[in-house]
Amino acid sequence: MEYTKGEWGMYQHETELGTEVKIYSVDNSEDIAYVGRVGFRQAEIQANANLIVAAPDMYEALKAMADIHSPYSPRVAHDMADKALAKAEGK
Repeated sequence: MEYTKGEWGMYQHETELGTEVKIYSVDNSEDIAYVGRVGFRQAEIQANANLIVAAPDMYEALKAMADIHSPYSPRVAHDMADKALAKAEGK
């Protein structure tokens, strides 16, 4: 599966239309996505951005848990999933 590898970050800023969150690659500063829309509550925008930023971690954790040939132990895969869920929840 092809996607922008590495850590993803977010930057929140205000535009003339309201709050927008930029999702970017921490490794090379490439823009990945923008989250925000007129009418969305701030909490909803932030929650959507958190889910997007956590997507690569969630994918890798699920892949490690599902792959019986994974180089990760079940405990490590579980820890990866916990970390991804925390990121998705903005913690």
